[in-house]
Amino acid sequence: MQVKPYRKIFYKRDNKNRRRVKRLKIAGTLFVIVILLMGSVPLIRASVLMPIASAYELKQASPTMHLEIPRSDLLSWFPHMLVYQDKGGYNNQFKTSVDLTIYYTFGAFDTLTTSRFYDEKSPYYSAFYGGYVVEHAGEDLIERQRMIETIPSYDYQYLILRDLGCPDALLTFKPKVMEMAEGIDISGYSDWTRYDIEITTRGSAHERQGFIRHDLQFGTPPPPIGKAFPEVRLYGRLYARYAPAEDTLLILYVIAPSEQLVLDTDRESLLKTVVTPNTRDYSD
Repeated sequence: MQVKPYRKIFYKRDNKNRRRVKRLKIAGTLFVIVILLMGSVPLIRASVLMPIASAYELKQASPTMHLEIPRSDLLSWFPHMLVYQDKGGYNNQFKTSVDLTIYYTFGAFDTLTTSRFYDEKSPYYSAFYGGYVVEHAGEDLIERQRMIETIPSYDYQYLILRDLGCPDALLTFKPKVMEMAEGIDISGYSDWTRYDIEITTRGSAHERQGFIRHDLQFGTPPPPIGKAFPEVRLYGRLYARYAPAEDTLLILYVIAPSEQLVLDTDRESLLKTVVTPNTRDYSD
């Protein structure tokens, strides 16, 4: 029996619709799998959610100057430079009125569940590197020096340790400047000042009490080897520069329990940072 032309067209459209429905079902299944993996696998959750959250934070902050801080494949840092806009916590703590944007990353995941940030035997234990953009820093040199000292302390104690559950009685961050050098060239500017420091503070190891916000980025902490939030010595290198035209203080930093990791990160990342005026339109 011969099929009329219009029936052939009908069969073609029907097949097209069936293929479309099949593709939608496959896409929907893959979407559900991704959502389930994000919920159950901390590495995937951090890799997907944190860059999205950082893009939102950067859009909200829209700093006058932008830091492009590279990551080297030679080192085991988390592969995304994240961004956090401080919501006035530093201003309340130190009675000032700056806009503080924090760039940061931490030790990469060495398992599907846990970042090296929690590994007490790792050189990446309690380690970070990144930068701070401090707008409306002002022309007072003494006040800007105070910011260089207090912003890393505020960041580590109150945005990290306290949010991990460290009791206020244990919070401490005591930096000691070991060496200082001026006239350092980064991103075409030769007026950076370098600070090499040693820090006595508390480590990130602790007993998990339940889900907290930091689980989204650091993963699930393993049980501590000894006491929770033990005292540790960290080494650090900071660079600071004031841009008078933008009234903005720029700080680059790395802190880690390993002096070698500090030097390697400085060479591979901090010194290769690119600083640019922020001309991007974040209004969309």
